[in-house]
Amino acid sequence: MGNNYDFRFNEPPLNSKRIEQHKDFSALLQKYQAEPAPDKKKKRPGMRVVWLGLTTAVAAAIALLLIIRPFGSEVDTNDLFAAQDAYFAEQAFIQPPIPPANPPVVKKTMRAEQGGAYKLNANLSLVIPEMAFMDDRGREITGEVDLEYREMHDPIDFFLSGIPMYYDSLGQKYQMESAGMIEIFGFQEGNPVQLAPGKTIKVELISKAIFSGESLAGNFSLFQLDTFQRRWVRSDLPVQQAINYSSLERSADLDQVAFLQLLAEAEADAITQAEQNLPVPQKPINTYEKPASAPSFSLQLDDIENADAETQSILEQEDLTGVWWFAEGQSYDISVLQAGWPEVQLRNKGDNLFEMTLIAGDSSLQLLLHPVLVGPELEEATEAFQVDLANYTAALQTWDQELTARKKNIRDSFALKRQELLNEQAAAVQSKRRGTITSSFEVNAFGIWNCDRLLVPGEVKVIEKLEDQKGQVYQNHTAYLLDKNTNTLYHFYAGKKALVEVPQSKDMMIWVVDKDNKIAVLPQPIDQEKLMDNSLETLQLEWQDIELSRPGDIRALLDKD
Repeated sequence: MGNNYDFRFNEPPLNSKRIEQHKDFSALLQKYQAEPAPDKKKKRPGMRVVWLGLTTAVAAAIALLLIIRPFGSEVDTNDLFAAQDAYFAEQAFIQPPIPPANPPVVKKTMRAEQGGAYKLNANLSLVIPEMAFMDDRGREITGEVDLEYREMHDPIDFFLSGIPMYYDSLGQKYQMESAGMIEIFGFQEGNPVQLAPGKTIKVELISKAIFSGESLAGNFSLFQLDTFQRRWVRSDLPVQQAINYSSLERSADLDQVAFLQLLAEAEADAITQAEQNLPVPQKPINTYEKPASAPSFSLQLDDIENADAETQSILEQEDLTGVWWFAEGQSYDISVLQAGWPEVQLRNKGDNLFEMTLIAGDSSLQLLLHPVLVGPELEEATEAFQVDLANYTAALQTWDQELTARKKNIRDSFALKRQELLNEQAAAVQSKRRGTITSSFEVNAFGIWNCDRLLVPGEVKVIEKLEDQKGQVYQNHTAYLLDKNTNTLYHFYAGKKALVEVPQSKDMMIWVVDKDNKIAVLPQPIDQEKLMDNSLETLQLEWQDIELSRPGDIRALLDKD
């Protein structure tokens, strides 16, 4: 957005006396706004030279630009950039537009000497080391410390907090797309505390976002807000991120091959989900039928006297009286079983398998056994098993028919989507994924921290005025632009004219907040092509006669899908 201006003059450098004489830039800005519209056919000869002293180097550069391009001449984009920079330099750096709806601060009390891991809500976790805090004299702090924090996850949060979303790098301004922002401070008995040297707070922040088809993990850096210098500062602290995609939509930038691949992946995922949602019927097992080659034996377990509690419980719950047993995968001497074992322990291993331990003094014998049936009981059990097997066969056939039908519906649905895509040869297609991004990082100081990537500046558009249905023209206002395809919020200056950097988007909202905390907003989203149309000189807003004091009301008005 910004420009580098190189001005060279033979004037002597500003001294403190001259600066004090000419501090009132607001008056100059108001004079510019009051100027009549220039006559494009007739330009004034010469120029009016105005010397302006400001307290910062940035404002001084803006003033020098205004000397070169007087407001009486035809206004170009450089003049509008300068007027916009000057306007925002006069505003509070963090300026919530609707104070009653400013995202609230939450308090968490902890013991400084203990530290701890805190899951503060579904989207925020902190890990704080022991003895992490010191006072303004560098002394370690013990006892209770109040952490005051708040999170900003999406453009509506950024709007309500009033925190700017641009990064200035050597005079070049970039819009910042955020993967989540946190503001955190510490206090003890109302007095601010600091993080001790070498101590960091681990942060895990989860934000909703919309991502273009690329993988964004690793594309973000950590920034800290310097409120004294009025700028974001890139941090060297690392950021780790994980992206969870939750749905697939269509938009307008990727080629068809990439989108077809995404469709194939989504179709495979849908089929897998259909299989998981329709479990396969379980085939019954005749666990009471003795294998023909397995020797079996009988134990009168109901005569056991020295049975421990678990064995006694099994005997009470299982009908094992008179059953025969065979040992699984083991060879044994039947005569050993007949030696007499005064103590027996029985353990249920599941699936009709029992672990039996025969004990006599220091001697023991352990067997894995299956109980089996013989005679009429076996015949009865076999008949019941045949009924279960027939029911399983019918259920398996029904399952196969249902799963086949579900898969066919999924494949038909995606085939239709592919055909629709192929029928739109003239349109570019892009994947747009909604999901969440989890950012893990550490901070070494209290303040406002932001996980961001920098966006390429958009195309410049000059708008004559912003006007609502009542004829009210919005001048000397902060205006906002929301691009629903990126997780950021643009702001620009609605002055005598408005200068907007228009992102590449098909879904943008623009609005202004008036002095009564009411909003004038575009009635419908607008796309880049329409907004850049040279015939569009005025943006027609609709003033909303609604008392806006709750974040939910504002979100409902501005964040419509």
